[in-house]
Amino acid sequence: MAQAQRPGDHIPGRERGEEMNVYDYYITPEEYEEAERNGIGKKTLDSRIRVYGWRKKRAITEKTQRRTKRGKYLKIAENNGINPQTFYNRVNIHGWSEDDAATRPKVDPAITIEKNGRQQRKTTDDILKKAAENNIPRSTLFARIEKGYDMETAATVRDLRKGRG
Repeated sequence: MAQAQRPGDHIPGRERGEEMNVYDYYITPEEYEEAERNGIGKKTLDSRIRVYGWRKKRAITEKTQRRTKRGKYLKIAENNGINPQTFYNRVNIHGWSEDDAATRPKVDPAITIEKNGRQQRKTTDDILKKAAENNIPRSTLFARIEKGYDMETAATVRDLRKGRG
């Protein structure tokens, strides 16, 4: 019966599709030192060999790719009161330009909540004020609107039942 392949038996990233020998995973102290001299950190070397299946020579000698330098923009962001994580989120997650991410001011969360709350409301401030003037509780106003009353009627018609309104 054929033995099932286990994770690590074959690493697709391995050049020419050859299997990795268990000794290929061992990295000597000298190899770590050589990689360090080439500007390659221990974790990067480990990942290249043990995770991605690179040959040792390539893993030790191939320079790491540097991401774009954003130091200039980070300083601008810091001067504008924008922390680095917010800057990176704006660029990497939300797709903002580096300039916008560093210069557009942060919006106060309370203002955002207030603004979004107003946008989602069905009732206007005028309707709420009218209901209050007519001694109609907010809960009654909202229940009436939910039942299909138009807003004007919901805010002005008093309850005609005995002892109410």
